[in-house]
Amino acid sequence: MLTSLSKSALYRMGKTALWFLVLVGLPLTSFPILSRLTGAIVAPFSFIPLALLVGGWLLPYLIEKGKFPAEVVPFLYFVLVAVVVSCLAFFLNGYYDLDRDFLGQSLRAFITLAIGISFYLVFATYPQDEKGLRQVLLFIYIGAVLIIAWGLLEVVMLRKYGSVRRLPSWFNQIRAKLAVQSINVWYSNRVSGMAYEPSWFVREFNLVLFPIWLAAIYLRKSLFKFRLWIFQVEDALMVGGLIVFGFSSPAVGLVAFLASLAYLALLLFGRVHGWLMGKIVSRRKTPLKNPGWSKFLLGAMLVLILVVAAGGALIGYVVVASGWDVRYQLLVDDSVISNLNLFPLTEDSVIAFADELQFHERLVYWFGGWHTFSDHPLAWGWGTQASI
Repeated sequence: MLTSLSKSALYRMGKTALWFLVLVGLPLTSFPILSRLTGAIVAPFSFIPLALLVGGWLLPYLIEKGKFPAEVVPFLYFVLVAVVVSCLAFFLNGYYDLDRDFLGQSLRAFITLAIGISFYLVFATYPQDEKGLRQVLLFIYIGAVLIIAWGLLEVVMLRKYGSVRRLPSWFNQIRAKLAVQSINVWYSNRVSGMAYEPSWFVREFNLVLFPIWLAAIYLRKSLFKFRLWIFQVEDALMVGGLIVFGFSSPAVGLVAFLASLAYLALLLFGRVHGWLMGKIVSRRKTPLKNPGWSKFLLGAMLVLILVVAAGGALIGYVVVASGWDVRYQLLVDDSVISNLNLFPLTEDSVIAFADELQFHERLVYWFGGWHTFSDHPLAWGWGTQASI
């Protein structure tokens, strides 16, 4: 069936158009129409064309004995275990508030799971060769350009009007048509793009865009042949992405980005260290008496330079971000810093530490989830953690 369909130019164009909408629409994390239909916050626009792609391409592909990559197997085991423990949560007799119940909570969670499974299976299967992978990157880049352009406009508007609730009505109306957003966004001056909240916007860069662009920058390989002197398209995308990323005032996202940079710095360290040692040895007329010590000292010097550069950049960002974000203002407030105390290291001290820096709600939720899982490891259930 798929073979005969593939011969149709109209079918191929429709399939490509759906794939284009899936990838370009990734930044729309909570599409209003889909959110109202499912009652879920996680309601990506991309699921609409993806569902059509599942029915029009993936199912015929499997019917004709198409195969999933081997990496899909562990994921399917995870899904199976998650479904089983979610069903077992029915027997916990959890407490539900705000007119919620087990069925409703689980249904919303399973809808989210179905969306995630569909995304993973199609993304793992659809690109069949290098041409397909290049098409994926091209469509992702187009979506990235659009969201960066919107983000830069948002940066300018927020600097002018001060907060989201003071933005012109036309601006908020456009976004309301494309994204359901948290009520907290209205009292913020953080860039959130077309995501539910700024932290979701940050994840788009952490999980999708930055890894691609950092790899391209490190390897000096580009999706395009165009270059301006030594610069390639990914360099410009990275700069634009970093600007809107920075104005979203990330916290956990910043830590994730620094972890990516640390790994990249480790790779770069090996290349630079080997190149410098080669230069040193080639310029000497006599062999090094203690090559081991020379390598160690050179390595220590490079590490020191990296630490100072990273620390300076981080401190610089905190100082700049404190100009518009209350949480970062706390990090440069001497009275707040003097009250910070993590020791003795206990759960209460960590929550108190987070409370001083205004992110304790997230830690309370994390600790609550951990304790729920510890008490009910085989029956905690998707969507039921907050209710048990």
